[in-house]
Amino acid sequence: IARAAFGLPYRIGKSVQPWIDTKPAARAGWRLGLRFILHSSVAVAAPLPALEDPESVTITLFPAGTHEIVLRIPMTRRTDIEWAYLLGDFGVEVRGSHARLTAPVRELAFGDWTRQGLPFYAGNVTYHCAVEGSGERATHRGVLDTPTQY
Repeated sequence: IARAAFGLPYRIGKSVQPWIDTKPAARAGWRLGLRFILHSSVAVAAPLPALEDPESVTITLFPAGTHEIVLRIPMTRRTDIEWAYLLGDFGVEVRGSHARLTAPVRELAFGDWTRQGLPFYAGNVTYHCAVEGSGERATHRGVLDTPTQY
């Protein structure tokens, strides 16, 4: 829609990556504004944008309430609109198509973190656990044929 509005060709199929295209970008001065409404139950101290060209975006801390975040993207024929994310010390509650920032999650149980206040978490997890024992050899029962020392 934005490309059509600016009279720019579509970037589908046979387009090269923008950094390979060395021809002048032509007409500068066009800007696309993407507006996001953000609902927060808590103050968020240091939100960070995770997106292409982050140096062109500034997000300041914001109190609890409803906020508007606008990304202004310079548009040329080389511009691709990419996904954008907000990172920070907060949890998220999702209900249907609505989301709200919540207090940070401070304790997590083994299992799916997306059901524990981090619905968009997609990373790897390393659990660090303290195990108390009698000093005897510990074994894993079930899957392995031979005892495995932990």
